[in-house]
Amino acid sequence: MDGSRRGRYSTGRPLLVNEVYGRLLPKLVRLEIAPGEPLNEKRIAEEFEVGRQPVRSALNRLETDGLVTVYPRRGTFATEVRLEDLGAITEVRLEARRHGRAVGGAAGV
Repeated sequence: MDGSRRGRYSTGRPLLVNEVYGRLLPKLVRLEIAPGEPLNEKRIAEEFEVGRQPVRSALNRLETDGLVTVYPRRGTFATEVRLEDLGAITEVRLEARRHGRAVGGAAGV
């Protein structure tokens, strides 16, 4: 493993959590990850090339936001969408757009 990759695992952990959160949030809001679909920490960590701890922390934030549900000993799943939740989902979508612009603008995207 080269030094740059090792650095992603050992330094800047809050930045990694924000990165994972920022990449999962729009997928959940846009329903690219279907309601009820399981979210596998190991697969996400491999896909995003980060350790499992930042993924776990990002999933905890998403659970606080009501976008994923964690069932002990079963796993983490995208939250089912109910009609009553559509107003809150719209607010989260707007926040995700603002977050995406801030992240994309900072990265020069």
